[in-house]
Amino acid sequence: MSAGSGFAARTVALSGTGGALLPANNGTFALGQTLVGEPLTAWFQVQQALTSLTVTSSSTAFGVALVNSSSQPTLPPASFVATATSACSNCWLGVQFLSQIPGAQSGLLSLSTFAGGNSYPLTVTATALPVQGLLLTPTVETFGPVAVNSISAPVTFTLADLLNPASPVTVQNVSVSGDFAVTANSTGGASCTGILAATASCFVQVVFAPTTVGERSGTLTSLTSSGTVTAALSSYGLEDPGLAIAPTALVFSETPGNAATKQIVTLTNTGGSTLTVGAPVAIGPQLCCVLQLCRAGARGHVQPYGELYAAGSHGCGNAVHFRYADGEWTDLDGELQPWALRGLYERERRA
Repeated sequence: MSAGSGFAARTVALSGTGGALLPANNGTFALGQTLVGEPLTAWFQVQQALTSLTVTSSSTAFGVALVNSSSQPTLPPASFVATATSACSNCWLGVQFLSQIPGAQSGLLSLSTFAGGNSYPLTVTATALPVQGLLLTPTVETFGPVAVNSISAPVTFTLADLLNPASPVTVQNVSVSGDFAVTANSTGGASCTGILAATASCFVQVVFAPTTVGERSGTLTSLTSSGTVTAALSSYGLEDPGLAIAPTALVFSETPGNAATKQIVTLTNTGGSTLTVGAPVAIGPQLCCVLQLCRAGARGHVQPYGELYAAGSHGCGNAVHFRYADGEWTDLDGELQPWALRGLYERERRA
């Protein structure tokens, strides 16, 4: 720094600390692979609070989204666009790959924190696979945030035999890793076991049951006579609030006719104090509920306990609300005798 000729230059030391904008990377994020026409999404937590962040994608195959959330968010495919701008207090950057042509592809993301400043370049890569062969879809699935000790709704995976030339395969084993589990197939379609005919499909349902807080990942693996296919699983575990819910959401498949489709939600007191649970309410003309309550620490063993309330269904839209305490059964609606309540409860528990 100098004031002009005849003046001695003065040196001033400047220093500063650069903070990471995104999780550690070498300038490239590899998203993985998916099928042609099937979206593949990855989320990255922004490491700093920013007044404004703008992210622009150079490729139509890659879309972006910015969401402020305390945990990893989920968005429908249409929410990802070419340019996203948001203030970031607790921000997540979502990148979606969606291609209609097979092959490896790449794009450039430009991240800027203020107009006129230098942008931060980030390369993203992904591969779109042709729709043929032995296919397990979706190839990547994010289950969304679920509290520790709770269980998500099941997600359905489809294994399709599209081998060329056409030939049957034998499904030898289906397994998952991490905080994920294969659950009973309730789709009404064929389960993935034994012989799968050419051009046929079978179904696997997986749930997320976090054991700890934070990002969780796993793999669904199907071992067959024609090779092994996998799907990547991810989700986020939240703090246990003291009440576990299983499942955290209900998905009803289309059912012909007027036959009722029953699903059960189990509440478990995972805390150290007694909880009072009100009567369940189902909103919608075609919905009715059965609620089961579990003693804390007795997962899977269903019984009324203490002052907890339960509801049993004996016909859609006709719920019975009752209490079991000190060995006594009481119908809170004043309609059924104790022996009838106990019989109803035992029937619902066995269903």
